[in-house]
Amino acid sequence: MSKYNVVFDTSALLSENFPEMSASFRQLFETAESLNINLYIPEIVIRELEQKFMDKTDESINKIKNEYKKLKKIVQDKFDLSAPKLEDIRVVYAKEVQNLINSNKLRIIPMPSIKADELIDKAIKRVPPFEGADKGFRDAMIIESIIAYGVSNKIKNFVFVSFDKIFENGEIAMAAKSKGIGFHLEKRISDVNEMIFKLLGQVEQKFIKEREKRAIALLKTEEDEINEYLKTNFEITEYDISGLHGIPLRMLEVKLVNIESAVLEEKEDNKIGISFEAKVTVTMLVRSFGLGFGLPEVRRFKIGESGATEIDYKRLLDYAFKAPDVSSFMQPVEVKKTINIKVKGEIEVELVEKEYKNFRIIYIRPQSQSLLGS
Repeated sequence: MSKYNVVFDTSALLSENFPEMSASFRQLFETAESLNINLYIPEIVIRELEQKFMDKTDESINKIKNEYKKLKKIVQDKFDLSAPKLEDIRVVYAKEVQNLINSNKLRIIPMPSIKADELIDKAIKRVPPFEGADKGFRDAMIIESIIAYGVSNKIKNFVFVSFDKIFENGEIAMAAKSKGIGFHLEKRISDVNEMIFKLLGQVEQKFIKEREKRAIALLKTEEDEINEYLKTNFEITEYDISGLHGIPLRMLEVKLVNIESAVLEEKEDNKIGISFEAKVTVTMLVRSFGLGFGLPEVRRFKIGESGATEIDYKRLLDYAFKAPDVSSFMQPVEVKKTINIKVKGEIEVELVEKEYKNFRIIYIRPQSQSLLGS
């Protein structure tokens, strides 16, 4: 079922010079189909549009006839000056409207089968859109037809496009809600287009999230292979493990914790690339100095310009003189320390008969590493 079902009122269509295709109207038709948005015209609106067109046409024809009478006195019977017949124009108009409806897959909301006494009762009680016993019949029939159509076709929401202020009355939306129908009002077709653009953004975001879910799910099925790659190929620098507080000696273990995000990209020859970000735990053998007697741990020493690790012995001695047992404090110890770091990576797979095969890891490295430093 479509998320949006748009219904046009007479005023909205007349503002777009219906049945001509205005720019806003054409844009709506093009985008609505791609998003599975249903477009509707109530039967009473079609009838009203035709009648308004015929009234305007009749007025124009009468003006033409008056001018013909003046011209006929001059040319007499030398030219055929007969005016077009009103019924012929009606047929052409109806055909044009039907072609527009068919070509753009507009749906017709039929007249409601409401009992006359119910309608009369609402008119007397001035239930919106009735504004009096003799005003609002046409508007009431439109609302009744939308609600009845929604109930019979299990449609939960309608967007109604109309300039008529009577439809802004909150009681109309409440009456629709009592029947399980959501009723949202927009004034212009351009407003509907703006609504659709917002929907497009939502759909795009949903599409991206779905692709991310698929990519993460695929990566999770290959966790063993990722861990094997980490075991044999993963490299880090001292910059990547700055939180260890000691002199790193050797990397003992690295293991995948979880995949945090992933982006799936389709390539040529049925190949699919997945760029991802993840968290791994790194266990290092670290040389540290005695931390007993409540003294603070010696800070990690910065790497000198030459690239070698230099120990700040002055600071170390300052700590040592404050310790009750200097020899105990000065004794270096080797301990295992574990730290979580974020990594980025890229893999490639092939889509073969709707299955992902030939999983290949291109790289996995710490996020802090640049391309030149990897």
